[in-house]
Amino acid sequence: MAASNNPYDAFNFIVAIDGIPAAAFTECILPAVSIEVIEYREGADVEGSIHKLPGLVKYGDLVLKRGLSNSAGSTALWNWISGFVQGTGTAAAMTVTLLDSRKVRSSSGASQTLGP
Repeated sequence: MAASNNPYDAFNFIVAIDGIPAAAFTECILPAVSIEVIEYREGADVEGSIHKLPGLVKYGDLVLKRGLSNSAGSTALWNWISGFVQGTGTAAAMTVTLLDSRKVRSSSGASQTLGP
């Protein structure tokens, strides 16, 4: 199969805000999630017997590289980010969807929703 000369073929990640496509990106690094472990020992427990409880949940950063948008809502992502800079931002459901080589949603169902 010959390589495509279409520069838009590299944009395989679609970002939607509240279900509306906002932009496409060439690279996406989804945030890692980690859960701290709290070790707890009761006074009557045998020495060396420790209970492990889930603690604080931490989320990493979503990294999007080389973005492009030519839709009518092309400023949606910028407006959403700008709202936080101005102190008026609100949480929104953000979905990152992986496209396959035909530019349709991947059959593996690779989609991640981030947000409230």
